[in-house]
Amino acid sequence: MTLTLFILGWHGLALSIASPALPSPFMIPEGFARLLPSLPRHALTSLLHIAGGYLFALLFGFAGGTLSFLFPVLDRALSPLLDAARSISALALFPAIILLVGIGTESKWLVIFWTSWASLWLTTLHGLKSTDPQLIDAVLLDTANPLRVLFHVRLPLALPVMMTGMRLALSGAWISLVAAEMLGSNAGLGFYIMQSSQTFRFPELYSAVLAVALFNAFSQHILYRLQLYIESRVI
Repeated sequence: MTLTLFILGWHGLALSIASPALPSPFMIPEGFARLLPSLPRHALTSLLHIAGGYLFALLFGFAGGTLSFLFPVLDRALSPLLDAARSISALALFPAIILLVGIGTESKWLVIFWTSWASLWLTTLHGLKSTDPQLIDAVLLDTANPLRVLFHVRLPLALPVMMTGMRLALSGAWISLVAAEMLGSNAGLGFYIMQSSQTFRFPELYSAVLAVALFNAFSQHILYRLQLYIESRVI
């Protein structure tokens, strides 16, 4: 029902505006048919960009959040810098990134990394801090090894919160990926969107936008199911 209302509303808006920049949703299947032959190449390129930048952000964010938890002095020292850094848009840094590493794959990885790492860092730190202190005291009665407590108790209990950060970071990664591929790329869904807009192939443009949304929704669903599984095992 919601999808039907969305399509009808889109169609009505397209008729009222009467602009080629907003085609009717009933023209999107035709655009998708034109996209389909090149979709595997563009989708694979975008997925490789996502994988590199996102995995780098995962490692950096989890390590940074964990170290900030273990060393409160480090947390207090880095907190103002973290707040300042995460307010800087990745696209604002894109000219400097291009000058440093060029317009190749590495620039896409860095843009995605910059968009994703802060939420991963903060949710890891919050998850570790929010562990039940009474449970930790009970565990410490059996073992005096803080590392065992960290890896066998704190991190497993913090995983549901960390998974929320992973989902937020992944959404940001897809958004920044499309923008990065628009600015400098020769393949990828973002590149296809920009190319379609420059050649006035608007049905193909919207079909590529929907493809990005579907890829993001599918990856979000996988992480959500994984989060539910982890919560059922931990809680």
